[in-house]
Amino acid sequence: MRSLLGFGGIAILAGLACSSNEPGSAGGYGCSSTEPNAVVKTIDPPNAHYSPDTTNISLTQKVCWENDGAVLHSVHFDLPDTTDVNLSPMSIYSRGFGVAGDYPFHCDYHSTMKGVIRVR
Repeated sequence: MRSLLGFGGIAILAGLACSSNEPGSAGGYGCSSTEPNAVVKTIDPPNAHYSPDTTNISLTQKVCWENDGAVLHSVHFDLPDTTDVNLSPMSIYSRGFGVAGDYPFHCDYHSTMKGVIRVR
């Protein structure tokens, strides 16, 4: 898997636990292969959205975004010092959060796609 840890300080400040934008290993493609605590799916146009759009996790948990559709999406956080990624079709992105709080995010390509991760 390709790691995003190369972003150095940004990744550390964001509390990045694990990331990938390639098919999962061991268990095959998809978020289930990363053993996440929560899964957010991208839904392609014409009704583009994240499902669910609000996800609640604890500090020790991680979230996996899964694009099993046919178009490019992104996970762009609305806070400084966070890592943003493109989600090509049939790709995943998984991460944890090291600090409690709300982490709003959106898709750079589809204005209707907005969500928030609530870390408690």
